[in-house]
Amino acid sequence: MSLKAVDMLLDNEDKISIDRVVEELENRPELQHVYLHKLFKRDHHKGQRYHEKQISLYAEYDRPNLLPFLRDSTHCPLEKALEICQQRNFVEETVYLLSRMGNSRSALKMIMEELQDVDKAIEFAKEQDDGELWEDLISYSIDKPRKWESF
Repeated sequence: MSLKAVDMLLDNEDKISIDRVVEELENRPELQHVYLHKLFKRDHHKGQRYHEKQISLYAEYDRPNLLPFLRDSTHCPLEKALEICQQRNFVEETVYLLSRMGNSRSALKMIMEELQDVDKAIEFAKEQDDGELWEDLISYSIDKPRKWESF
C-alpha cells in the first residue's frame, strides 16, 4: 500500500470505516501509523480510540512527531504515554508528560540531570511559575556546580 492509498482511504472513510482500515493494517504497523498519523492531522478527534495505540506507533516509527502528538491529543492516556517514554528513555517527552501530569519537580530534575540544560531548566521554572521549583533549581546548581559551569 502506498501513501496515495492511505490518502484515498482517508478521503473515503464514509465507505471504508476507520476501524476497518486499522484492523486491516494490524500486521503492517508502519502503514497503520501513517494512516493514523494522517487521520490525526486531519481531525484530532476522529481516531481518538486509537490514540493509546498511536503512542507506541510514534515511539517506534516516528519519534519526531511523538511530542507534537502528545501535546495535541486530548484523548491520550498520560500514564501509558509516560510508561512508554520512560521505557525508551525519551527524556524530552518524559519531561513534558511529567509536567502535564503535575509532577513539575520530577520534570525539572530530569532537565537538570538528564539534559543538563541550564537554559531549559530556567525556562521551565519560568513557565511553571512555582517558587519551589526555583528553590530546587538554585539548590541543584549549588550542589552540582561542575555540571552547571556554563551557568
